[in-house]
Amino acid sequence: MNVLQKFSAAAVLAIGFTGQAQAAIVTHIFTGTVTSAPSTFTTLGSVGDSIQYSLTFDTAVPPNFSCCNITQYFSAINTSFAVDGVILASTNGGGVNIYDHPSGSDIDRYTGYTLSPSNGFPQFPFTNAPIPGYKPRDVEVNFQDNTGNLWSSMAIPTSAPSFATVSYSYLFARFTQIDGNGNSILDEYGNETYAEIYGSLDTMQVIEGPLNNPDPPPSGVPAPAAMALFGLGLFGLGVMRRKMV
Repeated sequence: MNVLQKFSAAAVLAIGFTGQAQAAIVTHIFTGTVTSAPSTFTTLGSVGDSIQYSLTFDTAVPPNFSCCNITQYFSAINTSFAVDGVILASTNGGGVNIYDHPSGSDIDRYTGYTLSPSNGFPQFPFTNAPIPGYKPRDVEVNFQDNTGNLWSSMAIPTSAPSFATVSYSYLFARFTQIDGNGNSILDEYGNETYAEIYGSLDTMQVIEGPLNNPDPPPSGVPAPAAMALFGLGLFGLGVMRRKMV
């Protein structure tokens, strides 16, 4: 095998290895607009502000529950919620419920969530520092198609579905009010008090890898593979130049 053949074989191995390492990670990015926010929350979000919620999953991880046209994954690697580009809630966890029914028989639905202690969902404590006066408690995104035409699988989506038949959707975040010591402020009945943000869901995007990954090279080769190919290319040219001298 000559130098060029060895270089080509190494390049193919580099593409295959790095491509496999990146293929399982996907991030769902939801964007929308604030439609409702309390007046006490104006420093953090107001009607008309842009909002974004992202969930990152390893699609190779099996579901935690699957039965009766619903699959639950409590395996999000991380999630984040932002208003006008400022992250207000983030955590190393989260989940999604995927509902899939035969076309025309019932609803298809996507429900992504972070820190939902009710309905049997596990809690994922937020890792970002509390915002003055508030700490994040729940974040949720939901959209559904009443005709059952969103998808034909209960696997974690690796591409965004068409929103043409979506009949209901929203983005939601709830923040617990806290005092100067970080303790929850209770109402007269002993319940926690909240500030809630509701928003429209305008778009869903699915990207390969985590949200903070740089854009892939135009060729579609994952960035690590591109770097490996670049290094191998320099090495190959060096060898060929030495042979020619």
